[in-house]
Amino acid sequence: MRNSKALRPRLHVEDLRRHLEKSRMSPEKFADQAGLSHMTIRRWLKRKDLDPIPEKYEPLLFPLFSSSPQQFSNPLPGQLTASSLMSEIEKSGEAFENVEKLNEDVNEKLKTARVDRLFVDYCKQLLAAIKSSKSSMKSKAVAIGALIYFVSPIDLIPDHIAVVGYLDDFAVLSLAVNTIQAEERKRLEKEVKAE
Repeated sequence: MRNSKALRPRLHVEDLRRHLEKSRMSPEKFADQAGLSHMTIRRWLKRKDLDPIPEKYEPLLFPLFSSSPQQFSNPLPGQLTASSLMSEIEKSGEAFENVEKLNEDVNEKLKTARVDRLFVDYCKQLLAAIKSSKSSMKSKAVAIGALIYFVSPIDLIPDHIAVVGYLDDFAVLSLAVNTIQAEERKRLEKEVKAE
């Protein structure tokens, strides 16, 4: 996984501005597509063009930057977008029942696979979301679906392909964690408003 970082360029604030202008998308809509806070995008836009986007957000943003504007607003059948992917992941998680077996499978794959520490952290966060009584059903379904994808031998990019084999797994885990974090923010905002 570490080798793949050297293969891709860094994203900068200028890239974000150019993408928003080209796609005619508001920062808020882009934030929703990326699973990020609206304020995060607004803060980035206040920075200088050559300032880098924080590296931890790049796995989320690269798929969005490489998409055409049509993929955001009106996906055609067969096109894969972040939101359509998360919808499919959530559906697969809703139907799954054997969480203990999934937990074992995830831990086994983490022991045998050559993955970056970030994979381990994401998997632990998703397992914690499944076990938490505060997690919504949607968050639990997304977490389960993402972990099912991670342990599944059937991937968009087969895991045995050097350097890039785990990129799709990383994208799914990253999107799932960000989706759950966005759900948690919404829940906390509702609690604050209710007080």
